Amino acid sequence: MVWRVLFTAGALLGLAGCANTNFATSQTPASVQEEFFRKASTVWGGTRIFSIGNLEFGKLNNANDSTFVVDPGPKTIKVWYYANRGNNPQLLFWQTDIVSLNVDLKPNGRYQVRGTYGEDEVTFRLVDLGTGLAVSDTVSAKVVRRPSPMKAGPVYIPIFVPSR
Repeated sequence: MVWRVLFTAGALLGLAGCANTNFATSQTPASVQEEFFRKASTVWGGTRIFSIGNLEFGKLNNANDSTFVVDPGPKTIKVWYYANRGNNPQLLFWQTDIVSLNVDLKPNGRYQVRGTYGEDEVTFRLVDLGTGLAVSDTVSAKVVRRPSPMKAGPVYIPIFVPSR
C-alpha cells in the first residue's frame, strides 16, 4: 500500500514537470519539430526553436527535440543553433544568433526546422515532413562560442554515505 502511494505521488510529480507544447486552438493544427542530434555524451546539438509567431519559448526552456503544435497560417519562426562539439573544458558552447524564417503553415502540416551545420556557419530552413521539401527561404548565421544561456548554474546534490 505504501509503495503504491509513493509510486502514484512520484508519477504525478513527474508529470507536473512536463512542458505543454500544444498551443493550438484550431481543429487542424500544424506541428513544428526541432532537429537535435546526440553522437556522444559530450557531442550533441541542433536547431532550437526560440518562438513561433507570438509564442515565445526562450532559450533552453524546453526539452531537446521538442515538437510544438500551433495554429496554421503565416508565421515567423525564430530559431538558433546550440551545440557542444566535445572537448569543452571552458564550457563555451557553439551557438548562433536568433534568425527568422517566414513560413505559411498548412492545416495538419508536419514540419521540422533543420540546419546545415558547418564549422563557422549554420544555414537554417523549415522542411515539410510530408514532402521532404523546404517551405521557407534559407537563412544563414555565423557560429560563435559563448557561455551557456541557461540562467542557473550546476545543481549540487549532497550525498550522505553512512560509515560502518
